[in-house]
Amino acid sequence: MPDLKPLNPSYQLRLLRVLHLRSKLSPENEQYLKMLEKGYEGESKWRDDLQQLSPKFPILYDVLLEINHTSFQIDALCLTPHKLIAFEVKNYSGDFLVQDTKWYSPTNKEIKNPLLQIQRNETLLHQFLTKHELNIAFDYLLVFVHPEFMLYDRTKKQNVILPPQIPRLLRELNQMDIQHSPFHTKIVHTFLSHHKEENYARKIDYCTEDLVKGVVCRECSGQMRRASLRKFHCSKCRRNISSYDALSEAINDFIILFPSEKVTKTAIYDWCGGAISSSAIQRFLQEKYTLNGGGNYFYYH
Repeated sequence: MPDLKPLNPSYQLRLLRVLHLRSKLSPENEQYLKMLEKGYEGESKWRDDLQQLSPKFPILYDVLLEINHTSFQIDALCLTPHKLIAFEVKNYSGDFLVQDTKWYSPTNKEIKNPLLQIQRNETLLHQFLTKHELNIAFDYLLVFVHPEFMLYDRTKKQNVILPPQIPRLLRELNQMDIQHSPFHTKIVHTFLSHHKEENYARKIDYCTEDLVKGVVCRECSGQMRRASLRKFHCSKCRRNISSYDALSEAINDFIILFPSEKVTKTAIYDWCGGAISSSAIQRFLQEKYTLNGGGNYFYYH
């Protein structure tokens, strides 16, 4: 299925992944990384489930919108023939209990009621559609994707999808005969054109001096050494990687960790700890990036 707005890891998740490879995370950031990884794992599973639908269904992931100076995010948005379906995805596992409006985790700890978030987003989505003159109905569903999730609640909740109900939902959607129209195109364009870049609500502090330079193994955080002209090797976990991929990963790490720094041959050579030659770095940058600047100062983006 062609995703009109594909699912990608958030900036904070990508940043914490790199920090985890190249430094020692604080207990707070380590817990935050685990939470983000579990959330992204759930969203990825839901994306895989939605790929069972007909390619005719336009689907957008992680749409961040703003209305009346208030931001809200939709994990997945599916356009059906006569309505929109917005999904809030949760990757909870274990036995959860609902009493009145309070939700309790398997350890009997009270957690935020996810239906309150749905109610908030429903109001904001309605305001967004009204403002942009998109006269279309919508459902906002809370979907639990983990196969070991169980919810104990005496009252039936119409907008909650439990794991055993997912196959039936997908079958019902696939039975719809969607025909694209100019109105559908307008809806998709409106959401894409008003999508906002991430707002970094949680600041993650780190010290540059604590970061490990060089070619770092993605599997075990070990320092990779050159095994040959075209290959790097990790003696810790035995992973092998091409010199080309090693340089690509190192540059990506640099860009994530230092978004305000210029990507230059000298900066990347230093970041790689001299493990990759300046000439190889320059050839890679010239091939993959655009040259900017002038005089004695050039950088790439």
